[in-house]
Amino acid sequence: MNYDSFARLVQALRTLEGRAQREGLSAFLITLSLPARFHAQSPCYGGMTPAHAQAWLIEVWVRVRRRWLQQGIRVAGVRCVEPHRDGCPHWHLLLWLPTDRAAEALAGLRQCALADAGNEAGAAKHRVYIEPVDGRRVSAVDYLVKFLGRPESFRQAAWYARWQIRPLVLIGDTRVGQPPAGVWRRARDVGASLWRRLRVGMAAITSRQPAQG
Repeated sequence: MNYDSFARLVQALRTLEGRAQREGLSAFLITLSLPARFHAQSPCYGGMTPAHAQAWLIEVWVRVRRRWLQQGIRVAGVRCVEPHRDGCPHWHLLLWLPTDRAAEALAGLRQCALADAGNEAGAAKHRVYIEPVDGRRVSAVDYLVKFLGRPESFRQAAWYARWQIRPLVLIGDTRVGQPPAGVWRRARDVGASLWRRLRVGMAAITSRQPAQG
């Protein structure tokens, strides 16, 4: 991720954050992790790859979004994917939700995430972590920037490319916070551009490596 792309993405997110704050939306930082069978360091490991784990997270997210759509709950934000030390992905989400529906929305998210192996040890405590962000004290985007700007986020490029996992995806209903269409499109374009550059760069590195054996 070069500096210009990073700066444009942060600017777009700050614009969305400002409009969300003016409309009284609430920001939440959420971490979603997976059942023990996806973790190579767990005795319950079932041989799943990071691709299997990412597919599981996407399936959970589809159920969550379908539930919110049926309930008329709109959401906007961004999700970032990061590998655990054992290579299993987990998601960090920054979401803006209508304040009067936030508790309902988050309860639904937790229920969907725990529908699979929700009774296993540690699931209730660690599978879904939700932290409300007090926008009067700190910027939610500042939290996200700390994650995106960490050196290890850039060094994980090979992992993202190997498993065809997008490191960052914008979420949402553009009606939430009514962000300008141009800002939303620019942020999406930046994310897509970063992904294309990542794939091209890793392909070039791979092509220069000597053959094995």
